[in-house]
Amino acid sequence: MKATFDIRIVHLFKYVVLSNMAAVGVSEIEDNNGTLWNVTTFKRTPRMSTYIVAFMVCEFDYIESRENGIELRMWARKSAVRSGEVDYALNVTGPILKHLEELLNVSYPLSKIDIVAVPEFFPGAMENWGLLLFMEDALFYNPNIHFSDSKVSICKIIAHELGHQWFGNLVTMNWWNFIWLNEGLSTYIESTIPSEVEPQLYVEDKLVIHDLQRMLLTDSIQMSHSLAVKEKDVETPTQIMGLFDLVTYSKGSSITKMTAKFLTEKVFRKGLMTYLQAFSYMNVDQDDLWKHWQMAANSQSELQLPTSVKRIMDSWTLQPGFPVISLNTSTGTITQEPCALPTENQTSNGNFTWYVPIQWMKNGSLQPLKWLDAKMSVFPEMAITSEDDWILLNVDVSGYYRVIYDEQNMERLHHQMMKDPNVIPVNNRAQIIDDAFRLMLAGYVDVEVALSTTKYLSREKDFVVWSKAIEILNSYLDSVISSNMYGLYKRYMLKTFTPIYNYYMDLIDGDLLNVREDDSYLQLSVQKSMEIACKFGHKGCLQHASKLYAQWMKNSTTNMFPFYIREDIYCFGIAAGEEREWEFAWKKLQEQNQIDLIRPLSCTKEPWLLKRYLNHLLDASSVVSERISSILRQILKNIIGEPLVWNFIQENMEIFQTKDKAFNHQLWPVFGHFADRISGDFQFNQLIKILNMTMGPEELPEIIQKSTEVKKLKSDFKTKYFHRIYKWFQENVDSEDVY
Repeated sequence: MKATFDIRIVHLFKYVVLSNMAAVGVSEIEDNNGTLWNVTTFKRTPRMSTYIVAFMVCEFDYIESRENGIELRMWARKSAVRSGEVDYALNVTGPILKHLEELLNVSYPLSKIDIVAVPEFFPGAMENWGLLLFMEDALFYNPNIHFSDSKVSICKIIAHELGHQWFGNLVTMNWWNFIWLNEGLSTYIESTIPSEVEPQLYVEDKLVIHDLQRMLLTDSIQMSHSLAVKEKDVETPTQIMGLFDLVTYSKGSSITKMTAKFLTEKVFRKGLMTYLQAFSYMNVDQDDLWKHWQMAANSQSELQLPTSVKRIMDSWTLQPGFPVISLNTSTGTITQEPCALPTENQTSNGNFTWYVPIQWMKNGSLQPLKWLDAKMSVFPEMAITSEDDWILLNVDVSGYYRVIYDEQNMERLHHQMMKDPNVIPVNNRAQIIDDAFRLMLAGYVDVEVALSTTKYLSREKDFVVWSKAIEILNSYLDSVISSNMYGLYKRYMLKTFTPIYNYYMDLIDGDLLNVREDDSYLQLSVQKSMEIACKFGHKGCLQHASKLYAQWMKNSTTNMFPFYIREDIYCFGIAAGEEREWEFAWKKLQEQNQIDLIRPLSCTKEPWLLKRYLNHLLDASSVVSERISSILRQILKNIIGEPLVWNFIQENMEIFQTKDKAFNHQLWPVFGHFADRISGDFQFNQLIKILNMTMGPEELPEIIQKSTEVKKLKSDFKTKYFHRIYKWFQENVDSEDVY
C-alpha cells in the first residue's frame, strides 16, 4: 500500500509551508475577494506509506546546516530559535545522520531533512519522511535550565526518528504485527549511535540498565506478548495501537543488540545493508531480515551458528517471555526454563525453549561463545576446579535472559566484588543485583541471598549500579519497610553509601559549584551522591545543602547554582529547614515562575506545608495548577507524602469528576503508583472506586487486573519475608553507627 504523492499547498504569504519533499515552485493566485495567496508545489515523493505523509503550515523560523549534500533545517518558534534552544539539536543531527549512513552503508534517499519542534505534540515525535516532528521539550537545550544529561535524551530521540528513515520509511513491514521491525530496530539505533556522536555522555550503559531490565520485568508477567504477533490478532485500530508498547520497542531493541553480538558486527551490518538494499521502497516480514542475516553468515567462515538464523530468531520473537539460565559450577551444567513471576492464574509455558548465546568469562578473562540449544547442556570448561575460580555468564548483559548461580559461585562473585568490583563489567554488577531480587520474587533465590548482593556497594563508585540498586530496594521493600523497620533500612543504606558520598565530595574538594560542565558523568555521580546521602539523612550532606540554601536566600540570585545540582540544593535546603525556607521558595515560584522550585517544594518534612502545596493545585490562578500530575508524583516520593496525596484525592474526587478526560489522564500515573503499592483490602477497594469514576471502560479492566495481581504479590511477599528481612537488617547494621 505504497504510492507517490504530489503535494501543493495554497496559503497566505505570511506562512511557511513544509512537506516531505523540497519545494520546487511558488506561484500566486487571487481569490474572489482580491486576496493574494501563495501556491507552493513540492517535488513528487518516492513510493512511500500513507502514514508518513506530512505537511505543515506555520510561522516558525529555522537554522540550517548540511551533511553530505543533504540540507538540514531545525524549525521552532522564532523566540526559541533566537535564544539558541535548538542549536544543540542541529549540531548533533548531522553527525548522527553521518554515523547512520556509515553503519547501514545505505545513503539517505531524500535531498533534505526538516526537523520541527512543536509546542504541543502528544506522540512526542514522529518520523514523517523528510519532515520529522518533535514536541519542544524533546529538542530544546539550554545549559541554564537543563542538566547536561538532557543531551543524552536529545541525541537518542533524534537518532530514533532518523533511524526510521530507513527502518519503516524506506523498508516497511507488511502489516502491523511486525511493527517491531520499525520500532525495535530504531530503538536499537537510538541506543548505539548517540555514544558514537557524544561518547562522554555515557549513553549505552544507561540503556542496558534502564531499558533492558525494565523490559525483563515487564516480559515476565502473564500479560506480556511475543515480539511478532499473529496477523489475525491485529486488525482494529485499538489492537494496532496496543502494539506500540514496551515489548515492541525495548524487547525489539534488546533482541537486536543480542543478535549483533552473536553474529559479530561485520555479519550483522552486512545483513542489514543487503536487507535495506533489496527491499527499498517495498514491504517485508521478519523472515526477509532473517534471510539476509543468513546470507551474510554464509558468506564467511569464521562464524559458526548452532542452527539457522531463522530458528534462532524465531525462538526469541514468536514466543513470549525469556529464559532463566541456571549454572551449576560443580559440574558445568547449564539449564534453561521460562521466567515467570507468580500470579494467581499462572498458566504453564514450560515447553518454551530458546537458542541462547552464552557470552561468559572465567576469573575475569573472556571465553569463547557457547550456545545452549536444549533445556540442558554440560560445558566441562565451566566446572570450577580451584577454590579461587568463578564464572560469570551473560558478559556485559548482551543476552536477553536472567542468570541463577549455585551458592558456591555466587559467594565467589560476591567476594570478587568486595575485593575489586571493577574486574566484573559494570552492567553485570547491576544485573547481579537485579536478577537476584527479581528471581527472589519468583522463588528462585532466597531473600537473604538477594539482600547480600548489596553488601559490596560500599565499594561501588558507578552510579549506573547505585541508581539501579536503590530503585530495586525501594520497589521490593516498600511493602515491608514499616515504621519499625525503616530505621534499620536507613542505617544500612547510610553505612553502605557513606564511603561513596565521601569519595565524590573529596574528588571535587567539597565544591559543588565548580564541577566541569562538559563532564556529564562526574556531574551525574556528584548529583546522585548528594541526592542519596541527603535522602537517607546524612548529617554532613544536609548541613551542606542548608548552608548553600541559606546563601541563596541571602543574595537571591536566580541561577546561583549550576543546573545539575540546583534542584537538590533547593530540595534538601527546604527539607532541613522549616516554614521560612519553604515560604521563600514558594514566593520565588509565584513571583518569578522559577519552575525548578516545583519539585523542591515537595521536599519539606512539615505535613501542614505539604497540605498547603496540595491545596494550591486546585486554585486555577496558581502557577502550579497546570502541573497537578507531576507535583502529586513528587510529593509521593516524600516519605510523609503518600497518605497526604491519598487523602487529597479522596477528598476532591467530586472536583476531579467535573474535569475533562485529558485532565484525568494526568492522574493515571498517580493511580498507578497506588496500584503498585496497595496491599490492604480497604485501600484496594477505595482505589477501584476512584478508577471507576475517572477511567473509561476500555482501560479499566487492565488496570484492575494489574492492581489485583500486584496487591496479591505484595501481600504474599510481606507475609513470607517480613521477619527474615527484619532479621537480616538487624544482623548487618551496627546500632551505634552515626552518619
